[in-house]
Amino acid sequence: MVQGMTATLHPELLTRREAAAFLSISPGTLARWAVQGKGPRYSRSGETRGKVWYSLADLPAWLEAHKQGPQG
Repeated sequence: MVQGMTATLHPELLTRREAAAFLSISPGTLARWAVQGKGPRYSRSGETRGKVWYSLADLPAWLEAHKQGPQG
């Protein structure tokens, strides 16, 4: 696939690296969270070793749901 083509065809989908940058964490942390069932929802293109995609719409909602500290 041509680099950048995914963003043109599906701008609402992010790679693991792009999603990690959005969340200000490393791609490795995001991968670990996926294995542990802690991170944001993702889709896989293919079976167990396919490329992982994150929905841009899911990331802000996931951040909001995982806020910590006092409310107010």
